[in-house]
Amino acid sequence: MANVASDILSRVHVRLSITDNAKDELLGELIQGVTDNIAIRVGLVAFPAVLSSIAVDASVSAYNRIGSEGLTSESIDVISSSFIDDLLEPYDKQFERYISGLVKDEGSKHKGVIFY
Repeated sequence: MANVASDILSRVHVRLSITDNAKDELLGELIQGVTDNIAIRVGLVAFPAVLSSIAVDASVSAYNRIGSEGLTSESIDVISSSFIDDLLEPYDKQFERYISGLVKDEGSKHKGVIFY
């Protein structure tokens, strides 16, 4: 997971235009929370690297919500903000495809292999 987390952190840096390590502790915590929740959502003990792009997207969203946690709707003049309650909800179809791609047959030599 260390290499996967490092890859996710690098990609989050790019998405947020962060060029130093000053926020790495915070980003690392956000990434850990997102990857833990993804692993739980798909029913695995460890985070599967194939879902890294979703982790990057959700980590960036989590970072952008800092200071606005729990906001469901806000209007200031002509600017309106609202967040979905569950950062991972938009990815439910991808999670379902991932789960259905896992071979469930105990006797299969491809058990745990993902098919697209």
